[in-house]
Amino acid sequence: MDSVGTIIVMYPNGTAVRYENSTIRFAAAQLIAMNMPGNEAPLYLQREGSENKIYYLESALKRYIKGESSYQDTMVALLCNGLYRNKADITVNGHEIDAGSLWFRHNNKLVLCSADEYASLHLTGNEDKFTEL
Repeated sequence: MDSVGTIIVMYPNGTAVRYENSTIRFAAAQLIAMNMPGNEAPLYLQREGSENKIYYLESALKRYIKGESSYQDTMVALLCNGLYRNKADITVNGHEIDAGSLWFRHNNKLVLCSADEYASLHLTGNEDKFTEL
């Protein structure tokens, strides 16, 4: 259930914005209405007091706002334990991944944040190749 509370929005430049007495739906709708370019869009939303982050994937959040996806389904798709960037170019599952690419973590698995290709790997044994945001 999308309950009222404080939602923290984290941007790529390190800026954090707080939405007091808000829901994920309301905060996401406000952010989407700002129509920010991709490189300025938020990285994630987070409920105050929670360690989990909600990856800011505008298309999935739009479906939730329009009622095309439930809160539960949206959280399953976007909830993660952290966001990472790879320090150098790497090859994963046959894909060449540029340094600085964004990854989200589900438990011990990192998944590339890309609409064009799918790549994943286990964080264990690869910690030195990534920086947590």
